[in-house]
Amino acid sequence: MNGVVVRGIATLVVLVGLAQIAQPLLVAALIPPWRAVIETLEPDFRVVELRAPAMQAEPLIELVVTPARTIIVGTRAIVPEGSERAAAAMSRGAAWLAFTVFLVTLIAWPVSRPAREWPLRIVLGLPLLAALLLVDVPISLLGPLRSLIAGIGPGDSDAWIVGSRFLRGGGRTLVATAGAAFVCLVANTLTSAKHEP
Repeated sequence: MNGVVVRGIATLVVLVGLAQIAQPLLVAALIPPWRAVIETLEPDFRVVELRAPAMQAEPLIELVVTPARTIIVGTRAIVPEGSERAAAAMSRGAAWLAFTVFLVTLIAWPVSRPAREWPLRIVLGLPLLAALLLVDVPISLLGPLRSLIAGIGPGDSDAWIVGSRFLRGGGRTLVATAGAAFVCLVANTLTSAKHEP
């Protein structure tokens, strides 16, 4: 148990240090994939701008969109290429929360056969980690945009609004922890199966 705590704390310290140093570069590298994911997930919007300005009091990821096609809101039509724009933002720290929780859980989880389990954890964990990085920010930003542009009320159940509220309300931590635990359990099961006579 002590090893789990030590590995978890050490991983968290290293990740926080790396995040302070490398976060602007990583965010800049992820802007084009996030833009593509947003435009793929939500064809009603055309991304005008997706950026992470470096010189801000609170580092944010900001998204500005315009309608890609005509959207009817009550008796009003919002037309593409008009002056209508909507914006949403989230903190950069929230964007890295799932990544951090996933890695801390993956590394801190007890290991039975390190020489066999670690390679499996890496191979199985990388696709899940990539999916978390690529989908978390777009869904978190699309929810508020749907409610702004499409005129959806706070009680409505648009998928992007529900997904965004879930992620912002602790869901990203839950998904990251569950994903890492799943990877660890599968890696342990596969290495245990190889050792049985």
